[in-house]
Amino acid sequence: MFGHPLEATMLWFLALPLAIAATPEDARRAFDDWATQSAQFNAAVADLYAADARFTLLRDGAPTKTLSGSQMRALVLQHMARAKAAHERSTFDQITVQAEGDGFRIQAQRVSTRQCAVDLDFQQLWTEVDGALRIVEQQQGSVSISQCPPSAVLSAGMTALVNDITPHLPMQLDEATVLEAVTVDGRALRYSMKLATLASTKADPAMLYTEVAQRAMRGGCSDPTLRRLMEVEATVVYAYRFSDDQPLGELLLTAARCAMLR
Repeated sequence: MFGHPLEATMLWFLALPLAIAATPEDARRAFDDWATQSAQFNAAVADLYAADARFTLLRDGAPTKTLSGSQMRALVLQHMARAKAAHERSTFDQITVQAEGDGFRIQAQRVSTRQCAVDLDFQQLWTEVDGALRIVEQQQGSVSISQCPPSAVLSAGMTALVNDITPHLPMQLDEATVLEAVTVDGRALRYSMKLATLASTKADPAMLYTEVAQRAMRGGCSDPTLRRLMEVEATVVYAYRFSDDQPLGELLLTAARCAMLR
């Protein structure tokens, strides 16, 4: 068949990379292993990330943070203990594997049991690193406010607070700020406020937001009623807008965030 034994050897050698190259099935098995280890809160899952991997976190559909592989490994190790204590798991559905360059891009719908939310932004890119498939890119989304229904205790507490405040609205909180509405949306208790004496064209939004948010955070986190609601999973939202109805921004308070002030 071959003119010379060396010719056969060379053809076998050239075919070898194709024979041992990773396949979509290999990538799917690697992903399943990653998902299983993650669900078991196994810190060894950090080793599945390449040293130069890139991790992008989206919040409500917008990129908020990008981490390197080493940062991601450290974050995974820190997150495992917290996730285990909070019984936080992810499940995956509609998983697809597509070849991309030298690797495979995996996309899936990720469901967060902690947030009761579907992450449509989840994807990973796996490539061979030192003979083994490793994650070199990961994108993952989250939501600011849990989509889980409120408990009966939380629902009753938020409803009572809204009923107490609403008859007194609008309420002048200080010389510039008017509280216009307090509403409930799932686990979120939203305070809608207007800076009645300040137009968006007359302020530095970034500087003003920092000042307003710091003041609101101190006040909200020290309020006994709000603290009790946050302890049963409420998220308190302070939404600010200028006198010309342009938005300034929102501040979200949770029990965990308030704990950082102590």
